[in-house]
Amino acid sequence: MRGRRALGILLAGLVAVMGALAGCGAPTTPELPVGAVSSSATTRSTIPTILVTAAHVKDNLARSIVIDARSVADYTAGHIAGAINARWQRFSNAETGKPGDAGWGTLRTASEIAADLGSLGVQKDKQIVVYTSPDNWGADGRIVWTLRVAGFPNSMILDGGYKTWTDAGYPTSTDPTTLTPVTVSVGSLDQSMRITTAELAAHLGDSKLIDVRTEKEFAGSTDSGEVRGGHLPGAANVPFASMFKDDGTLKSASDIFALMETAGVSMSDDIVFYSTDGVRSAYATLVFRAMGYTKVRNYDGSFYEWAGDASLKLVP
Repeated sequence: MRGRRALGILLAGLVAVMGALAGCGAPTTPELPVGAVSSSATTRSTIPTILVTAAHVKDNLARSIVIDARSVADYTAGHIAGAINARWQRFSNAETGKPGDAGWGTLRTASEIAADLGSLGVQKDKQIVVYTSPDNWGADGRIVWTLRVAGFPNSMILDGGYKTWTDAGYPTSTDPTTLTPVTVSVGSLDQSMRITTAELAAHLGDSKLIDVRTEKEFAGSTDSGEVRGGHLPGAANVPFASMFKDDGTLKSASDIFALMETAGVSMSDDIVFYSTDGVRSAYATLVFRAMGYTKVRNYDGSFYEWAGDASLKLVP
């Protein structure tokens, strides 16, 4: 019970609502997730944050860079006024080759990511908010994970995505936004937040593997063009969708903790999340790091790359 209470406090750190965030004024008081406590009860210097509310984004729009992670078509049809459009593939090795090829979908180099961010006008001294739609399978989390790996700690996810913004009646636009390019420097990528295929294969039994794909995918579906079906040996299945409420916002601390408990995972475990292409698993990695799980990594090559290597074992 003590662990559950502590985790409830930790999850409160997921909602970034304080004026102490870099460059942001004091937002209106948000509605916290069920089971969370007031942000004043947490120590923000030690608890990372990943989520912001629609009200917070609206109140701090002029001081923030907002990234719409949806498709160009969805962005063109309507987006948060002032948001720029960028998909997760832009920062990954997904422009050439195909899923299943070695390296497809993995992060680009530090210098390449820096160049891409600079061309978009993304600056480190501003809060960066990324959003998508609930049916886009964590693309917002993949971009925020990329930003944090690249040294942008003040990057956040809009909890509930575009739907929570429109449901609140906040301003939208169909006019595209472009920002003035800037010079961005990324010295190196934080490798503690990711794991490669070679590293995972060499230490397969040393980590708790969490497959956040659907039960159908876990059981062997290849509907997304996977070379082979099944799952990695020893993996537990905790579907990505099970972490969210019906409105697309994140579930409470107790609910998410219960998912891990059922999967046999403790906070002291070395955890590796994977999905089809490292997108849903990137979101999960951020969530569990914010909840206090200290040894959590995203396998960004994920199932596509593992299944594409015939020498690597799968459980059908």
